[in-house]
Amino acid sequence: MADGAATGNPVGGVLASRGERLGGYVLDGLITLPFLFPAVVLGFRFGRLARDHEAVPGTLMFAAFLCVAAMLVLGGYQMYLEAAKGQSLGKRWMRTKIVALDGSPPGFARAILLRRGVTIAIYLVIARMFSVPLAYAFGLVDLLMIFGAGNRCLHDRIAGTRVVRDEAPPIVAA
Repeated sequence: MADGAATGNPVGGVLASRGERLGGYVLDGLITLPFLFPAVVLGFRFGRLARDHEAVPGTLMFAAFLCVAAMLVLGGYQMYLEAAKGQSLGKRWMRTKIVALDGSPPGFARAILLRRGVTIAIYLVIARMFSVPLAYAFGLVDLLMIFGAGNRCLHDRIAGTRVVRDEAPPIVAA
C-alpha cells in the first residue's frame, strides 16, 4: 500500500476516485436488472389480476417466488462480500474496496448495519414522517458529500469507512 502521508490518509491506501466509486455502484445496479425487470412485469400482472378480481395462477406465484428468492440470494451474497472482503461484485470489478478508517476490513457492523442500514433507516423515517421528496433530498445529500474532504459520502462518515483502491492482483481464470 502507498504511504499514508503521500495519499492524505491517516493509514496507507489510495482513495478510490469518484469515477471508480460510481462505476462500482452502477455495476452493482446492473447486476440486479435481470431480476428486477421480471419482478416489475410480475407486479403489473398481479395488479391486473387484483383489479379484475381474478385468482392468481400458480405459475405466476412460482415466478414471483423465484424473483424474490433470486434477489434475496444476490442481496445476501453482496452483503456477505461487503462484510467479509469490503467488496461487492461491482467494487471487485472496479478494483475498489471498503475499509475502516484504520485500514482494517469493515466487518458486518460497519459495512451493513451502519453503512447501509442506518442510512436506509434515516431515509425511511424522513419519507414517513415528512415527505418522500425530502427523503430523496437526504439521499442526494448523502451522495453529494463525496465532493467534500476525503471523498467520503455521508454513509461512509456514519460507518467510519472509506473506499480505497484494491491493490491486490486481479483474479484471472486459469
